[in-house]
Amino acid sequence: MKLKLKDTKGYALLEYSAGAAIVATVLWIAMGNLGSGVGGMLNSIGTWAQGQAVIIDDQLNPVE
Repeated sequence: MKLKLKDTKGYALLEYSAGAAIVATVLWIAMGNLGSGVGGMLNSIGTWAQGQAVIIDDQLNPVE
């Protein structure tokens, strides 16, 4: 005996929505865990860039 579902139009959209919600949740958790590491790295790059700018400024505008 076979069971037939009468209306299956909305199931694909429901499945894609559930999958997207799972992927979004995983990405949200991963970004939360990686956020502090990325922030520290960007802070280090910013500090380095400021130091390089001071060196270049000193070379272009020497103190007499």
